[in-house]
Amino acid sequence: MTMIPPWKLIKTFVAIKSIQLAIVYFTPSQFDTSSELIIENHTTPYGDVLTTILNKFIVWDAVYFTDLFVNQIKYEHQYVFCPSWLKFIKWIPIGNADYYSKLLLSLIVSNILHFISVVLVYYLSLQFFKQNKTLALRSALLMVVAPAGIFLTANYSENLSNVLSFASILSYDKSINPHDPGKNNTKSIVSKPLYVLSGIFTAVNFTVRANSLLLGIPYLLDLFEFGLVEDAIWCLIAGGSVFLSLVWTSFTAYREFCPARGEWCNNTLPILFSYAQKKYWGNGFLQYWSPNNIPNFLIAIPVIIIHILSIHHFWIQLPILKNVLPWLVVNVAVILGGIFFWNVQILVRISSFLPLSYWYVAQLQEPSQKIFIYYMLIWGFVQAVLFAAFLPPA
Repeated sequence: MTMIPPWKLIKTFVAIKSIQLAIVYFTPSQFDTSSELIIENHTTPYGDVLTTILNKFIVWDAVYFTDLFVNQIKYEHQYVFCPSWLKFIKWIPIGNADYYSKLLLSLIVSNILHFISVVLVYYLSLQFFKQNKTLALRSALLMVVAPAGIFLTANYSENLSNVLSFASILSYDKSINPHDPGKNNTKSIVSKPLYVLSGIFTAVNFTVRANSLLLGIPYLLDLFEFGLVEDAIWCLIAGGSVFLSLVWTSFTAYREFCPARGEWCNNTLPILFSYAQKKYWGNGFLQYWSPNNIPNFLIAIPVIIIHILSIHHFWIQLPILKNVLPWLVVNVAVILGGIFFWNVQILVRISSFLPLSYWYVAQLQEPSQKIFIYYMLIWGFVQAVLFAAFLPPA
């Protein structure tokens, strides 16, 4: 196995994280002071410096995450924060079960997972680009400074989702021969265990972040391509595990609230997640297209541009890189979902689970490459200030 250049990745990772934490610490005040109501109800066992940093991370979705690391889900809108990340932190038998201990533990675990995702991007890049170590290293470094920035330092579920996403993509690609000469250069499954494992990774990932359901698209494409042959059975098994994950999480919520809750319980498809996203977060087709959300679109535009250019770049290369096609389709679905259906600014962080943008920027020549790298670095530090000050993007 090709060894990664660990010190370059570690040094860059530690440097970026140190700068982010310094920014968080020195950000003077928060625009929204509602976190103080939470802070007043909990006693910190830590010193002033660490406590100041921890308090600055009690913002946006981290308010929900940290509360649910300690307490059980009580209300239907809390089901939007998929349960596996919450359970993962609860199950780690380190430290106490109090608010600040779980907050600190979740931040440490989140950053460890971020570094694991960086390593996975390195190996994933070697897998797709024929052991091109230079491109792999650049892609991994770009994962360190991804536009998701401070959200990959906070205790959000993105890092666990990213690890599972990259593990799924790597397992899938190792299991597939996109140009099987025995089948007229069409696709075939060469490792059934790895193929099924990729589906299991995605199924678990859906219980961490709902957008990872889109990683089930490749199994639908495979089912269409394979037709009524033996390989189609494995598509049904791998893709079926993703479907079962959706059914189980929906059933769990239904069992908790229905039929007494009424409303969404009476829908033809009583899925709490889609209902809660629409009611509590204003998701839906063009629901976010309003004048007051123009700043959020402006925040997302650079990331949208990077992904559109990435999609165009790899679409042109499809005859050579046929194995990129499934992830190209997933990337298109994510960008379209973000622009037309979701809160568009979340594309800045949730799009970090796909590798195409890192590969695209890693392949660019100067000065184009430098422009994108400078954007990621500058935006990452500006975003850290906004986050610590409890300002958008969320």
